[in-house]
Amino acid sequence: MRIILLTAFLIMSVATTYAQEKPTLGGLTASFAPIIKGVAPAVVNISTKKVVKTQVSPFAGDPFFQMFFGNNIPGITQDRVERSLGSGVILREDGLFVTNYHVVAEAQKILVSLADGREFNATYIDGDRELDIAIMKIETNGEKMPHALLGNSDKLEVGDIVLAIGNPFGVGQSVSMGIVSALGRSNVGNSGLGDFIQTDAAINPGNSGGALIDAAGHVIGINSAIFTRSGGSNGIGFAIPANAIRNIVQSVIATGEVQRGWFGASGQDVTQLLATKLELKTPHGVLVNEIANGSPADKAGLQIGDIITEFGGVTVRNTDMLLARVLTSPIGKDIPLVVSRGGEPLGLTVRLVVPPERKTSDQKRLEGSHILNDFIVEPLSPALAQQLDMSFNAKGVAILQVPVRGRAMGLIPGDVLEELNGVKITSVKDLEAALNNHRARVWHVVYSRSGRVYRVVIRT
Repeated sequence: MRIILLTAFLIMSVATTYAQEKPTLGGLTASFAPIIKGVAPAVVNISTKKVVKTQVSPFAGDPFFQMFFGNNIPGITQDRVERSLGSGVILREDGLFVTNYHVVAEAQKILVSLADGREFNATYIDGDRELDIAIMKIETNGEKMPHALLGNSDKLEVGDIVLAIGNPFGVGQSVSMGIVSALGRSNVGNSGLGDFIQTDAAINPGNSGGALIDAAGHVIGINSAIFTRSGGSNGIGFAIPANAIRNIVQSVIATGEVQRGWFGASGQDVTQLLATKLELKTPHGVLVNEIANGSPADKAGLQIGDIITEFGGVTVRNTDMLLARVLTSPIGKDIPLVVSRGGEPLGLTVRLVVPPERKTSDQKRLEGSHILNDFIVEPLSPALAQQLDMSFNAKGVAILQVPVRGRAMGLIPGDVLEELNGVKITSVKDLEAALNNHRARVWHVVYSRSGRVYRVVIRT
C-alpha cells in the first residue's frame, strides 16, 4: 500500500509541475496562448442570408422537354434562401471591422457572433470586389468592442511564424499555426490583388475574412483564399496584407468610400530574356512603356524606358505587384519610388491621385443626314481608354451605342473611330465636321477594336 501511495504521490507531483510550467522551446515558453487571448476576442464569426429567385419546373429532367428547351425549361419562380459563413476582424472599438467582399456580397442580412457568444447585426459600409475587401460596421448600441491592431506587413519575411484565426466550416473559432511560405503572390482566388501573403497555416472554407497574426499578436493579413483540390486545406493559403487593409480602411474613414490610387503609367514584366538584353543583374521590375500626360507618374519625372524596382520602400518584382501597391497606397501622400535609368538607380517621389473619371457631359448623340445618325459617342479620355484596354494617350471617339439600323454597318459599342474620309478624328467636333462636310455616298472609315485597326468602305 505504501508503494502505491508513493507512486500516486509522484504522479500527482509531476502532473502538478507540468500544469504550472509550460514546456520551453529554445528558452522561450512554447505556447501562443497569451497572444491568442489578446486577439481572439476581436475575430468574429459571420453568417449571412440572401434570398435569390430561381426557376422551378415540374418538367425539369424530362428528356422530351429538354429536347426542345435544353436546360432553360420554363417554370415557376420561387424564392430560395442562400446562407454563407465567414470570419471578420474588428479594428476599432466602435465596431468597424473588415472581411472579404465575397463573404458578404449581396447579403440581405448579416449577423456577427463574438467569441464570447454575443450576437449583433452588421451593416455594409463600402468595399472593393477586385481587392476582395469589405468594410463593415457592427450595430453596437454604444457598447465598446474588442479590437485588434494592424501590424506592418512590409516587415514580413519568409519563415516568420504566423497564426490563422477564423471559423472554418462553421465549427466555431479555431486557431492554426504555420509560417510565411512566400510573399507577393498574384492572381489568387477572388481578388486581382498581386501582393498576397502565402502561408501553410491551415485555412479552410469559413476562414475567409479572418485574421492572420504574427508572433507579437498583430494582424498582418486578412485570410482570403486557398489553393485546394479537395475543398480543404492543402497547406497553401493566401492573405491580403495588413498595409493594404490599413490604407483602404483609412480611405473609408476619411471619405466614406474606398478610393483607389492612380499612378498613370503602365509597363511590362522584366523577364530573364529582357534582363539579358538590358544587361540587368536580376530579372525583376517593371519596364515602363507608357505614361499618361499630366499623371502622377508624369509629374514625378518617370520616363519611358525606366525600370521600376521599388515602390513605397518595397521591391517590385512584376506588374501585378506594382498594380497592387498602387491600388492600396494612400492618396495625396509622398511615396518613394526607385527606378533604374541607364543602369543607375534613381530615387523619385510620386503622389497618387484619385483615378480620372469619365464625364457624361462629354457624351453626345449624333444627328444629321449621315451614316452615324443617332449613334451615341464619347471622346477618348484616360479613364475611357483604360476601360477599353487602350493606350492612356490614345486619340479618337468611342462608340457607346449603335441604333438598330446602324448595326448593318458592322460597327459595335466599344469601337473607336480614328479616321473618316481621310480626316483624323481626335474629338467629337472633328467627327461632326467630317460627317457634315461629306456629300458623297461612299464613306471611308478607320476604326480600332480590341487593339486591331480596321478599314471599311460604307456605301449609302
